[in-house]
Amino acid sequence: MHGAPRGGGRDPNQHRESEATTRMLPPGLAAWSPHFREQAAECRRQREALPPEQSELRHSLSVLERSWQMVEQNLRQIASIEQSLDLHRRLLASLKTVRAGAGASNGPIFHFNLISATYVSDDLGIEMPNLAAARRHAIEVARELLHNNPDKGASSWAIEVRDEKGEYLLTIPFSRLPP
Repeated sequence: MHGAPRGGGRDPNQHRESEATTRMLPPGLAAWSPHFREQAAECRRQREALPPEQSELRHSLSVLERSWQMVEQNLRQIASIEQSLDLHRRLLASLKTVRAGAGASNGPIFHFNLISATYVSDDLGIEMPNLAAARRHAIEVARELLHNNPDKGASSWAIEVRDEKGEYLLTIPFSRLPP
C-alpha cells in the first residue's frame, strides 16, 4: 500500500477540493494529505481485487479505507478551523493595536482554546473586563463554530478559557450551550 501516488481515475472535482484543502493546511500536515487519500484508494483497489469468498479480509480493507478517509476529513476540519482562527487572530491583533493607540484601559487577557480532534491554542488572547464577559464571549464563539461546522462533529467540541498566566478558568462544552 505504500509507494508513489498513482494518477488513476480520480474525480477532478474531488482532486481540486483536496488541493484547496492541502493549501490551507500547515506545511507539516499539507505534505501528508495526498498520502492519506492515496492510502484510502489503495485499500479500495485491493478490496475490489479480492474474491468474494475472502469476506473477512474485504471487510478489514473496507474498515481501513474508511479510517484513512476519516483522517482526511479531520485534516479538512483542521484546515477549516485554522482558516477561521487566522482571520480572528488578525482581527484581534488589529483591534489590540487600535485600542492601545487610543489609550484603552487594560483589562485582564483571556485565552480561548478550542478542544476538538486537536487542541487549538489561542496564543494572542483577548482583553475582557472580567470572567463573566469572557464566559459570554466563549459561548458566542462556540455557537458560531457549531453553526459553521454542524456536520463535522462539532457538538463534541469545547472552548477552554484560561487567564494570561495560562491558569485554567472554565470550559464551555458545545453539547451543553445555554439557550
